[in-house]
Amino acid sequence: MPPGRCQALAAGNPARVVKKRFDKETIERLLKVQPWKQEAACIAKVLPMLLNNEIGGFLQAPGNNEI
Repeated sequence: MPPGRCQALAAGNPARVVKKRFDKETIERLLKVQPWKQEAACIAKVLPMLLNNEIGGFLQAPGNNEI
């Protein structure tokens, strides 16, 4: 899947992108931070932000700016 597609909503058969979940800058930052490669302990600290859709807070969390 091309970069940025994992942050999109798709529908239909065959699937097509209906809309993007985040703006372009946020998608680029998520791809740079790569939260799927973070240690579980790091994710656990910011889990409340992720569960409440506070992606901006997650991206500003300590450690994410170093990547």
